[in-house]
Amino acid sequence: MIALSRPVNEQASDSIEPRVDEAIKKSARLTSLDAFRGATVALMLLVNNLALDQATPKPLVHAPFGEWARLADLVFPWFLLCAGLSMPLSYRSSMRKGMTYGAWARKALVRAVGLLAVGMGLDSAINHQVTLGLGVLQLIGLASLVAALIMPLKPLVRGLIAAGLLVAYGAALAWIPVPTHGRAVLTEHANLVLYLNDVYFRPLGVRGLPSVVPTAALVILGSLVGGALVKAHRRRWVILSGFGMAALGALWFVMGHPMSKEIWTAPYILYAGGLGAIIIGLLAVALDGRPWAKIAAPLNVFGANPLVAYAGPILVKTLVLQQWTLSDGKTMQQDWLAAMQGRFGLVGGGWAYTLGYIGLTWAVLAWMRARNVTLRM
Repeated sequence: MIALSRPVNEQASDSIEPRVDEAIKKSARLTSLDAFRGATVALMLLVNNLALDQATPKPLVHAPFGEWARLADLVFPWFLLCAGLSMPLSYRSSMRKGMTYGAWARKALVRAVGLLAVGMGLDSAINHQVTLGLGVLQLIGLASLVAALIMPLKPLVRGLIAAGLLVAYGAALAWIPVPTHGRAVLTEHANLVLYLNDVYFRPLGVRGLPSVVPTAALVILGSLVGGALVKAHRRRWVILSGFGMAALGALWFVMGHPMSKEIWTAPYILYAGGLGAIIIGLLAVALDGRPWAKIAAPLNVFGANPLVAYAGPILVKTLVLQQWTLSDGKTMQQDWLAAMQGRFGLVGGGWAYTLGYIGLTWAVLAWMRARNVTLRM
């Protein structure tokens, strides 16, 4: 059990924590961040490749609009949280190397443009036609750009900016009238974000642009958490702040503001981000600077190449497994799933297919990691 209180032996605790911090500085990495990112990638692969139909566990099915966020709904916000978690380490490393703010901003802009291009290319490949809009990678790129541009500001100022973005976004959804209804409305099929996307942003090919506001707030919050993780004595603060964020999101939801992944409502951002902060804080206490941190190595394989781990399986499934047919006229995916179900039953076969696909993905990523092949934006 991990204690959250200050140890009774203050002198002994103070003698340990600087050594933990120094170990992190020498490695220039946070094992907890790698493990959390890897766990998020593994969860994404699980949710995206389930073949259980009606037997799918409820936590692995996206929640309907306005209900409590489920495990499946945490994948995307945790990717955004990861983008923020790694930002302080990158920023400090860049500043130590003498990089100017202008160069930092240009680097962030190039990365955002790259993610926009890759994301739209991935969406177009899946749909077999040119597809414009803000999908997963595009939103991560733009939200990260906003957070990167304000990195020189003090943590308190960045925290206030994140809070301001969420409050302003929540207030706009709750109080600004939707023109088609003549009043403020916030339902799945009628809300301000949906109206703006359909009327203004879809014709421009940037549907989803309003969501940059709350997702940028989440990346900023992630950067605050990441900055605290490098100091051992602040990890308890990370855990407690995570509980505070999750509780605030839950309270906001209970008071009538819905949770929604589609329009990224503020309660959803705070709830998902808070849960992620709790987990990353616990991982930091358990792993960072510890001699047993290598136990997280299997998860680190997923986290070492997150872009490949996200895009690769999607492309393989949509362009190969679901398109290439065998001699029986069925697709490779259909035959693979049928073979597993024939051997292990409908549910067991579905799990065998899903876990097999995840296992093959892990093997490819492990091969890349062993050869130091890393593709990052």
